[in-house]
Amino acid sequence: MNYKTKILSYFFLVCFLSYFKVISAQKRKVKDINVQLKELQSKKTLNAKDSLKYAHFYLYQFIDLHKKKISHQNISSLDKGISFCPKSQQGDSLKAVFYNKKAYLKNELGYAMKSYKSILNSLNLLENIDNPNAGSIMGAYLLLSNQNAYFGNFEKAKQYMRLAENIYNKNKNYIDSNTFLLNNNYHRLKVIAKYRKIYMLWKLSENSKDSISIIKAMESLESMHKQPDFHKEERIYYSTALNHIGDWFISHTPDSLVSSKNISTGLNYLFKALYLTEEKNYPGLPWAIKYNIAKGFTKGNQLNKADSTMSVLFRGITKNDDRIPFFLAQKALIKAKKKQKDSALFYFDKSIQNIHSGKNSLANNYKNFIPSKSYNHTRLLLRINEELTNYYPKDTVVQKKNVIIYYLALKQFENSYLDIHFNEQQNKQLRKIIYGVLKNKKTGYFNTNLNQKLILNKFEIFRNKLEWKKFYQNRYTNTLPKLDSLKQRNIQLASLYNKAKTSNNLFKRDSIQLLIAKHESYKKKQFPQLELLSDFNFSVKELQKKLTKNDLILKYIYLENEMAIYQISKSNFKVNLVPWTDTEENILVSFISKIKKKKLKDKLGNELSAILIPNINANITRLIINPDGVLFNLPFEILKVNDKFITELYSTYYTSNLGLINYKLENKSASENIHIYVPNYSNSKTKSKVRNKPNILKGASIEAKNISKLFPSKLFNDDDLTKVEFIKTASSAKILHLAMHADINKTYPELSRLLFSNNLDNEEDHLYLEELYGLSLNAELAILSACNTGNGKIKNGNLESFQRAFTFAGVPATVVSLWEVPDSSTEKIMVLFYKNLKKGQTKSEALKNAKLSFRTKNASNKLSAPYFWAGFVVYGNDNAIISSFPIFTTIILTTVLIIFIIILIKIRKKHTTIISKKL
Repeated sequence: MNYKTKILSYFFLVCFLSYFKVISAQKRKVKDINVQLKELQSKKTLNAKDSLKYAHFYLYQFIDLHKKKISHQNISSLDKGISFCPKSQQGDSLKAVFYNKKAYLKNELGYAMKSYKSILNSLNLLENIDNPNAGSIMGAYLLLSNQNAYFGNFEKAKQYMRLAENIYNKNKNYIDSNTFLLNNNYHRLKVIAKYRKIYMLWKLSENSKDSISIIKAMESLESMHKQPDFHKEERIYYSTALNHIGDWFISHTPDSLVSSKNISTGLNYLFKALYLTEEKNYPGLPWAIKYNIAKGFTKGNQLNKADSTMSVLFRGITKNDDRIPFFLAQKALIKAKKKQKDSALFYFDKSIQNIHSGKNSLANNYKNFIPSKSYNHTRLLLRINEELTNYYPKDTVVQKKNVIIYYLALKQFENSYLDIHFNEQQNKQLRKIIYGVLKNKKTGYFNTNLNQKLILNKFEIFRNKLEWKKFYQNRYTNTLPKLDSLKQRNIQLASLYNKAKTSNNLFKRDSIQLLIAKHESYKKKQFPQLELLSDFNFSVKELQKKLTKNDLILKYIYLENEMAIYQISKSNFKVNLVPWTDTEENILVSFISKIKKKKLKDKLGNELSAILIPNINANITRLIINPDGVLFNLPFEILKVNDKFITELYSTYYTSNLGLINYKLENKSASENIHIYVPNYSNSKTKSKVRNKPNILKGASIEAKNISKLFPSKLFNDDDLTKVEFIKTASSAKILHLAMHADINKTYPELSRLLFSNNLDNEEDHLYLEELYGLSLNAELAILSACNTGNGKIKNGNLESFQRAFTFAGVPATVVSLWEVPDSSTEKIMVLFYKNLKKGQTKSEALKNAKLSFRTKNASNKLSAPYFWAGFVVYGNDNAIISSFPIFTTIILTTVLIIFIIILIKIRKKHTTIISKKL
């Protein structure tokens, strides 16, 4: 026996002994577990220690089952294990492991939403125990990053990736040396992290700068792959990463912009991935790689190669395969590029048929279309829309069918998107659907207001989902035990009702419905704003019923280089597209900038008016503006129609969502008092001309005193006025008036704050925007007489600002400022505003007339410039605060009327008596 043979013999002997040792250890472990299980089963009651043993048994059972097969049945082992985890540090730690396993299993089975909830449960448990397992936390962050990337939430995906990398850097030695313990396999978390980062960048990166990040991450994974400790089980991450980066170079830009260099780079990565999976037995999905290669050939106009590659992919594929719709759409695109129109339309149609999840075949007109649960199918339908528009723009039959596909995309979106994930990507897709329908309307292929209303209904509901997410995930509301218990109670009652319904037990159903009614009543009392958010529904038709014949709503939606302007009145509904490119955007930004510098540029204003203000019927006296994007920064009152400011022609108020127009909350303040909050900023000797820095505000003090003379008021202006005092007293006010400084944070709007002192460093002194979400206020109106309180960060077209936060705190109307308002003129306008409110005017009328009075009085001086009077706007419910007659006057008139009626009755009786006597 030669030297090499001896070495090999020893090597195989060592391997066999090691394997035998591992198997023996596993057998002993299973035997021990079975012995312990029999002991536990013999016990009548279980203590915490016994429960932990039971839970561990189900963990081992799951691990064993999972090794054999990834299956739905394996979830029951996890659920049983969770049920046995005791309430203790050890129990919660083990429960977190179960939720972690559950999340990864559900992710593997394709249940993204359920997986997301499970991993959040795991993370919440880990973050609340002492010395949590670093590897488990890192794994949770990686999965959350992955899922946020899947649903297009780039910022969240990046945030969780940073958290995962930070955990790894701090606990590198522990995580690297406990791979098998953490994962029950040889998949190292540092390798998984690199792969997940490439996945994230593949899903969400958009420009050439992003290529630096994705290449850097791939190079790092390449370096790991070359190391001798790169395990066979980890090869899946390498081959899949090659596929992702290859596809990114091919697909991250539109067809017309992709360069031949990018196509070549992408194909090189893909060919390498294909070689490893087909020739070197690397795990992976050869079909996915070939599909991306076909896309590369298609973009590089190597159409015959693309066609033959797709033909290979169709061989042996089953009828129910999820890939079929995507393969068919790609085949259609190849045929379209080959100018084979009939074949292209055939394959596009077949793709849609395979998205349809109904039992019956899809009709030619798509009327019986049933959407699937796949969010990717929304993207696919929009891609089909784009290709049909691109290749057959003048074909009437195709374009009429195309507009129907936009409605299918809307149904698919609604059926597959996750409420808690509504983000910029989904916002863009929703706008694409609206734009597609409007473009078809504009070209004459389609024209019906009924379906336009349907789309607008959905748009408003989806947008409000984002606000619900913000409210419910807010760090302040999340700490409210009452809110959490309400959520649990909702779930419990719904579950009990469903069980009673299933068992057809009418008595139980009636009893549970009574409990549900009581619960709803309690919920509305404790958190009235929940109804505004969680039960939000919207209908244009119902909105129109609430309008008067003098109202006109103008709603704006940014689209692709155009803007949709909706005109909604009691009897009419119109929508038009107007050009809106960088040119128009720059005009708007420049116009607002000039106004803030105390200048009025009529030319810019006239250009904006021509675009933004349609022809308005003569009977309209009130405008309701629903802005979008940067339009939130524009006071429409300073635009001109027929050389007159809009504020001279119309009362104007604003809304951030059509469903909030004149929305009424059931909560009402028992008090008639206005609560006026005016911090003294006593540590400062400097007087401020604008309300943006914590210096003395002379005008605010005068404003407060004058307002307090007009209405029953409580004035809070002592030296130690604090946020705490505001929170304690605000809920009992009919009107909240805050005359103070504000500090607006446009990068992190939740950190915007109302300043109760000039100590900027002490966080507890100030009321932060996100704290408002946790308050339950009863006021009918909040007046934020401070700087920039109507400004904030514009995200997904929505504005994150104080006015929105006060709405969700339960206040249906707010008056806010759009810039750094001057202290002196603000004081005068506010007093005029309150005087008008006292006369019974609506909020928009009161503010309009206050502005006009101030402007007229200062017509001959610099104070007539819009900067001094146009900064404040009304959001929300526009009803009058008090009736047209003051209460005292109403009482006197009622008393006089009653006396008059009594006198009439007496006269009539006397007259009747006289007649009777005569008779």
